[in-house]
Amino acid sequence: MEIEKLVQPAPDWCGGSWAARIDQAASVLFLHGYISQSQRQKITQKLEKQFQAGLGQGRIVCVATKENTYVE
Repeated sequence: MEIEKLVQPAPDWCGGSWAARIDQAASVLFLHGYISQSQRQKITQKLEKQFQAGLGQGRIVCVATKENTYVE
């Protein structure tokens, strides 16, 4: 998923962005035994890598927090 899409608001399910939705889905899959802890960690690492790359390339300049304030 493109980094710009990851920071856009997602339709309500877990609130927040698409990145939050992906993280929540991975957690649910892990908790119910569909994926292993190592698979869960790979998903988290991939998201973190995409955020770091997006910030480094200037494709995103800040990330919204839950309170809708922005941090740089």
